[in-house]
Amino acid sequence: VRTDIPASLLKPCPAVTPPAKAAYLAADWPERERLLNDTILFQIEALGSCNADKEGLRKLDENQKAILKAREAAEL
Repeated sequence: VRTDIPASLLKPCPAVTPPAKAAYLAADWPERERLLNDTILFQIEALGSCNADKEGLRKLDENQKAILKAREAAEL
């Protein structure tokens, strides 16, 4: 029996939240740059990891469909 993976699990992940406005405005220029750079790096890492997981789920789904189709064809 094949179970569908929920479509919500196959969607790309949301982006990382940027630094809080108050914290950003209170920071000096070097700290602001660090906050922005950290946000960008965390976002890139999170999206890459999430999308790799989603790709794995899509491949699993495709493989399950192929197995089911082959079994159905063998039964005919």
